[in-house]
Amino acid sequence: MSKITVSVNVDSAEELASTILELAATLTPNTGGIFVETDNSDKTETKPTSNNKQEEKADKEEPQKFTKASYFHHPESDSYLAFKKGDLVPTDADFELCKEITKKDYDKGIAAQEEANKKEDPSTDDVPSVVDLRAKAQEKATSPEAKKAIKALLDEFESKSISDVPEDKRVEFLARLEDL
Repeated sequence: MSKITVSVNVDSAEELASTILELAATLTPNTGGIFVETDNSDKTETKPTSNNKQEEKADKEEPQKFTKASYFHHPESDSYLAFKKGDLVPTDADFELCKEITKKDYDKGIAAQEEANKKEDPSTDDVPSVVDLRAKAQEKATSPEAKKAIKALLDEFESKSISDVPEDKRVEFLARLEDL
């Protein structure tokens, strides 16, 4: 029995599996496969070829497309995927792990993830805007004494004006304004 060494260049696991199956078919007796061998510095490359044109067409199938809007959940990464009608169906091995779900479950999952992100990363939504600070200052500045108190508060926060109050100090500044 002789030893055969095969070198294969492929881009995906699917291509590799297909190439291995084709090679196995050429090695099986009575399959009609033809061997093409080239010798490259002690390495033998074996390429199966087919005499059958229909077999070649079957290998070049058109990619599948979604026939309707479809939703999936990938449990390992807790990812949600949405596809429109006409989108190509993914062919990577990772997509095979996805479970098809309803649009309602997709929307719930996305909402839950967004809620979790808000809790993990408090956004600047809780920080009062300059407009909020100005409105509160105008509300409180009803007398000359109140205006002086607001000016003293600005000095205490090392700000020349309300728009100069740093964002990280606005919550405290607003609380102190409300106490005036």
